[in-house]
Amino acid sequence: MNTETNRRLFISLVAIECLLLLGYILDCLFGNPEGYLHKILCIEDENTIQSWFSSLQLFLVSWYLFGLAFTYGKFRSRKFWALFLLAAGFLFLSADEIIMVHETIGYAIMPEGARAGSRWWYSGIWGFILGPILFAFLVYLFWSLRDLFKGNMHLLWRSLAGVVIFVGAAAMMDELANLFPYKSKGQMIETLMEEGGEMLGVSLILWAVLDLCTKKKIPLLPVGKGEKNEGTGITE
Repeated sequence: MNTETNRRLFISLVAIECLLLLGYILDCLFGNPEGYLHKILCIEDENTIQSWFSSLQLFLVSWYLFGLAFTYGKFRSRKFWALFLLAAGFLFLSADEIIMVHETIGYAIMPEGARAGSRWWYSGIWGFILGPILFAFLVYLFWSLRDLFKGNMHLLWRSLAGVVIFVGAAAMMDELANLFPYKSKGQMIETLMEEGGEMLGVSLILWAVLDLCTKKKIPLLPVGKGEKNEGTGITE
């Protein structure tokens, strides 16, 4: 793979995301008819094509970050643990798309009985608590790796832009769902912005990580041919 291939992959991912959002719009326009097709297209539910697609995206980010960790970080180094924790974090987020850990924590923070009749009737307040924690976790670890991005700082900024979009959509946009009646047009638009933002944010992060891997070749995956820096022995 090379940077042009990575760019085309990013465009392809965005195209798939647009198709998934279009499927949801059509499902809503036809009144959310019950059946197997509705269960697949209704992106506000879990175990849909969109949730599995997002889970795969997050898993790929984790995979390549693990590759960077075990290639460029010594076990006791700060770089290794920053990459390792980032990879583990994205692996957890990948699993969360399917097993909905954040939903469980959300109900622990604000049980269903407390939500009923309140302003936070739909999604509770988990986004206000877990969102900033996740945002700080990802931004701090990415920023601590700026030496790894040296000479390719645009990739760091792309990663951080993806984090802002991803966390903003996943946590903050989800809280906006509390403002609209169930299955209303407002909630449909909110869902499109939330799920679309999540997918776009992760696509940006994956694109940045793939480009970084192309610059710094990972032995365990053929991510691209790099040029070896004779002074450091590191492939760039």
